[in-house]
Amino acid sequence: MPLTDLDLLLWLTGFLGHVALLLVLLLRGRARALPIFTALMTLNVIRTVVLFFINHDGSKAIYFYTFWPDGGIQYLH
Repeated sequence: MPLTDLDLLLWLTGFLGHVALLLVLLLRGRARALPIFTALMTLNVIRTVVLFFINHDGSKAIYFYTFWPDGGIQYLH
């Protein structure tokens, strides 16, 4: 099922928020004080990019088997 414009907008705003927060952590030197939080923000940015490209270029099955196990992992942490 293709994403609607609203879906893409919400996905983009979440991604930009994580990128902005990661940049603040790195540029202000807070990454050393908050290494676990910085790693979490880095993981969120990478996860979003990977899922976007899988959604755009991959099949529905590949996206399904990437998205749902990742959602379970997110739930656990």
